[in-house]
Amino acid sequence: MTEQRPALRVLSPGEINVPATVAVLNDAFRRHAFLGTDRTSEDTIGEELHASSRLVQAFEGNDLVGTGAVTPALDEDLDAAKFPGIDLSHALYFGMAAVRRDRMGRGLGAQILAASERVARQRGDTHIILMTVREMGNVAYYHRFAYETVSVHELPAGYWGLTIPTHEHAMAKIIIPHPDNQGAQGHV
Repeated sequence: MTEQRPALRVLSPGEINVPATVAVLNDAFRRHAFLGTDRTSEDTIGEELHASSRLVQAFEGNDLVGTGAVTPALDEDLDAAKFPGIDLSHALYFGMAAVRRDRMGRGLGAQILAASERVARQRGDTHIILMTVREMGNVAYYHRFAYETVSVHELPAGYWGLTIPTHEHAMAKIIIPHPDNQGAQGHV
């Protein structure tokens, strides 16, 4: 039997199934024993999303199996010093990335990331940026897709509910905007 390729959809925050999105995020992050709490909740997920955010979500039939969010970097509460040399007014922030544990290792994360990069190109952005924690194994993962670490910061135990000290990596990838959209910052 041939496995069906998941359908990717780009949705506004008002279009997502919040309980399903929360479930995918929490399921994926539970694999990290040093995360002492759920990644998010139905009550707090809205704090990470903005009207300008778009969620790139992967569906198998009606089942949500993966998610990621992209937001214009200036709409995020980012410390610009963590992204030296990058004009955040021309950057798209990628976050809230997760694939359900029973679907990991099938390329879904790469598909969500590639779709997010297409959104950045279409907007005319020059960079896609993200923050990740080395101890979760994601730095090496993003390096595979040409993301570079632009700064590293130590986080004490307790930060983000982590039970151990960790290393936060600010990462970036240069995006060559679609020729029709160069310099034309639009809505995601």
